Formats: sequence, structure tokens, C-alpha cells
Amino acid sequence: MRSPAFMFRVIISVTASSASAQPLLGDIAQGHALARTVCAECHRVERGQAASNLSPAPAFQAIADDPSTTAMSLRVLLRTPHRNMPNLMLSESDTDDIIGYIVSLK
Repeated sequence: MRSPAFMFRVIISVTASSASAQPLLGDIAQGHALARTVCAECHRVERGQAASNLSPAPAFQAIADDPSTTAMSLRVLLRTPHRNMPNLMLSESDTDDIIGYIVSLK
């Protein structure tokens, strides 16, 4: 059984090579607001937010700090179903905004 962190690293590694020079996507402020309402139940989406004891989901800052994190790898991650993450039905615009926010944390 693989951990969610392992799966995240695999997905990131597969997509990182072709996406290293992508510009930021979406509206960062809107992505931050959306992350607080949609993602914060499982992820720490900002500094100072208490970690959930029930969720192994990585903090957004940890995701952003991973050298292999790119806009494309995040898009793949958000579109690929995997254990422990709900099947989010985000619009393309909402996806771009959340990706923009995470990438802005680098």
C-alpha cells in the first residue's frame, strides 16, 4: 500500500520535466480564497493554520516547496483520482486559481 505522499511524488516526477518554465495560472487571491473553503478541511493552505490530525494531506507550502511542483504537475494531480483525496469537480477556472495560488507559494 503506497502513501499519499509517495503517489504525489510519482505524479509530480512524471510531469515535471515538460513543465518547468510555465507561467502562473489563474487568480492567486481567488485561488487562496477557494483553497480556504474547498481544501482546508484536509490541507494546511496557509501558514499558521492548524494541521488536521485526521488527514495525512500535505500542506500547500510543502507541495510548493517540492522542486518538482509545477503548474502542469498540479493540474495532473487535481485531475487524477487517487486514494484519500475526494473527486473534486472544479471548473477549469477554479483549477487554474488554486494552481496559481500553490505555485505562488514557491
